[in-house]
Amino acid sequence: MIELRTALIIAGLVLFVVIAMISYDRYRLTRIREQESRLRDLDPDWEEPTLLHREEIDINTALPAEPGHTILSPEEDLDEPGVNLDVDEFDDELRDAQEVAHTPIHGINIRAIQEAGLDEGGIEIDFVARIPGKNVIKRDTALGLYRQHEYELQKRHRVFGYSYPSKVWVDLESESKSARFTHFGMTLQLADRNGPVTESELNQFSQMVLRFAEVFGRRFSFSMSFEDALDQGKHIDELYKKYDALAILNILARHSRGFSGGDIDRYARELGMDLNQKNFYQKRRVSAVGSPMIYGLANLFGNGEFEPDNLEDFHTDGLTVFMNIPATSKPAAAFREMVTSATTLCERLEGKLVDQNRKMMTDQGLEKIGQQIHKLELEMESDHIPPGGELAIRLF
Repeated sequence: MIELRTALIIAGLVLFVVIAMISYDRYRLTRIREQESRLRDLDPDWEEPTLLHREEIDINTALPAEPGHTILSPEEDLDEPGVNLDVDEFDDELRDAQEVAHTPIHGINIRAIQEAGLDEGGIEIDFVARIPGKNVIKRDTALGLYRQHEYELQKRHRVFGYSYPSKVWVDLESESKSARFTHFGMTLQLADRNGPVTESELNQFSQMVLRFAEVFGRRFSFSMSFEDALDQGKHIDELYKKYDALAILNILARHSRGFSGGDIDRYARELGMDLNQKNFYQKRRVSAVGSPMIYGLANLFGNGEFEPDNLEDFHTDGLTVFMNIPATSKPAAAFREMVTSATTLCERLEGKLVDQNRKMMTDQGLEKIGQQIHKLELEMESDHIPPGGELAIRLF
């Protein structure tokens, strides 16, 4: 009697295990079909990505050692069925991904996605996610998924794709709808004028990357650990506080009639300035649109704008000439040019040159400001952030 009861209990347990396994397999199949359905809805030409069985290879030990890189893989992707890769094929895929990772990305740096934001001096300003893959994905499919999550990010962020078949890294936002890509990269700037990146922001970014990899059945890696990213963000924030400075000279009217818009426009253009889309004048290195600004000329009052459609009737009692020091190439020399332009405007408009406290600006005062700018220029160079360079422009 006892033996029969024991046998029934064992049989019941076996039946329970079988039912549980069948239910789990059905659940997995449902998940796979739902994911495929979502991808087909997003991209009619979608093809099932090449996936890897967990038992065939340990993804963490297969990847070559890269200091500071954390390799992650969504478990459900590794569990799903697909085309099996042996160790040699997987290593080849990784080598291909690493090779294209060093291909130039527009707007980041020549070290591309693996070291995006890393300049010659070793200043990393981006937290980078690298998402390699073999299957080709349409631009709108990838960008649509990215936009579902990127709105939560406060720091500057970008998404790049390795174009197919041209094989160059490009910014997805600037590409045509017909563009296609194999590999992807996402970047999050580690600090800006609002402070360093927070752990919450890193978590939001990583969740977006995880979702991207989950939908397209891919692995991904980060350029550094969360701890290193937080430390680097604080370091960049210190650089902001140290170098984020403006050189400002004000021009006040000597007469009650002030300065007319017509006179301002005429003399500013004679000095090589033009009115930009933000309705203030700027002097650029070259006249081509989009070239770097050396210094600007704005209205001292209100929001700083002029009225391009009503310049003849426009009047103001003051102007301000300003320069973003760290974002300007050779700022000490640029400041001397700015002083010359400000002095010329004073003479032609019958104004007076003053400082921010509206005290008359003397030659000694201008010389002192020039010395401070030169010192800041040297310090930036020593910190491997050349003024007016790509890195400085992105930061400041």
